[in-house]
Amino acid sequence: MSQSHLDARYLEFQAALGDAAPELLEAFSPPLLIKIPAAWQTAEHRILWIGQETAGWSWEGERLRADGLGWDYPDIASLGDFAQHKEAVEALTYGYGEFDFAADHPASRGPFWRYFRWVREAVQAYGSTSMVWTNVVRCSANSGQGYTPWAVPEAIRSDFLIRQRGLLTAEIEILRPTLTIFVSGPHYDAFVSDELPGCESIALAPFSIRQAARYIHPILPKATFRTYHPGYLNRNELGFRPIQAMVDLYVAEQ
Repeated sequence: MSQSHLDARYLEFQAALGDAAPELLEAFSPPLLIKIPAAWQTAEHRILWIGQETAGWSWEGERLRADGLGWDYPDIASLGDFAQHKEAVEALTYGYGEFDFAADHPASRGPFWRYFRWVREAVQAYGSTSMVWTNVVRCSANSGQGYTPWAVPEAIRSDFLIRQRGLLTAEIEILRPTLTIFVSGPHYDAFVSDELPGCESIALAPFSIRQAARYIHPILPKATFRTYHPGYLNRNELGFRPIQAMVDLYVAEQ
């Protein structure tokens, strides 16, 4: 459950990009790389919150320093920059820690982070809790067509998905969460199945399988669930209800 184990896997991913085509390296943002919070190791409840992909994830020194961040690393604005710079893993895990789950970012007011904080607070009522965020897709698309993997040509998307395979698995195995919530929606199930072959989905009553499901796979904790992205939940009559059901079931099964 150590940062060094995570960093070693991230360095393997970086090295594996050495033969990637320039088109792929330019098509994606730098990857999201976890910095394990200090409280994670001793927390009774360890929650892994898994989204879709970042809405951009660019780290440019001039802008960051103007915002008050002590950024002493090269600019990392693309997957190509990440592949090139020796310090990139250290830089991006540092950036993840400084981002602090959007604590001082305008995005903190959006549904993704409001739901994140709500889950953390709901579980804290039952014991010490730490929470970590990652994504099904490691990088966002650098495209005028949007951030999702579908915003890049199919061949580039497929190559990237092959190269990122194993990162999420490694994070789960190293972090050993007690509760895992995918807020990636049903359209990302194919990416989850690619990462976790044989992963089974079972509807979480009283919701349909598209609305809320339990994932079952040997590397996942028993309390692993998937629902829609909070942006969709927030626009839909479902609201917090699927996630509330997940938290209630997790607590009941302890």
